[in-house]
Amino acid sequence: MKLIRSLFTVSMCALSVCATPIARAQSAPRIHDVESLSWMPSAAPGLELAVVEGNPQGPGPYVVAMRYKAGTTTPPHSHPEEMNLVVVKGQFFVGVGDRAESSGNKMLNPGSVVVIPKGSHHSEGAITDSIVLLYGSGPMRIDLVGGFLEH
Repeated sequence: MKLIRSLFTVSMCALSVCATPIARAQSAPRIHDVESLSWMPSAAPGLELAVVEGNPQGPGPYVVAMRYKAGTTTPPHSHPEEMNLVVVKGQFFVGVGDRAESSGNKMLNPGSVVVIPKGSHHSEGAITDSIVLLYGSGPMRIDLVGGFLEH
């Protein structure tokens, strides 16, 4: 029995060593330059969107780039799934609560990461021209405080 286990272990190790180069050869990195994405206007003036990876309207993971003009803000809203924001460029803020007030805003610089729990009411905006990456699992939905909007 010990010999069988040893042979099984050796076989599995050999299989994983052989399979690893094949898997790497089949899957190459996908590289995206945020400045060269296909930007589309959004419903909010001063905000453009670009899908980086995945399909935000379907099930599964996605990445969306958001390009804000300085002074652009979003109204308070929430999402039914956890969201992750990464500030790539500019000065950006995230506020918590049902009202878009500056008193509770957290100012963010490039490299900042924000994890927004599902159902958390928040707003965001750009102090300067900004680019932010949004990571989530679809389908993406935005629930406005006092209203509903699918994106």
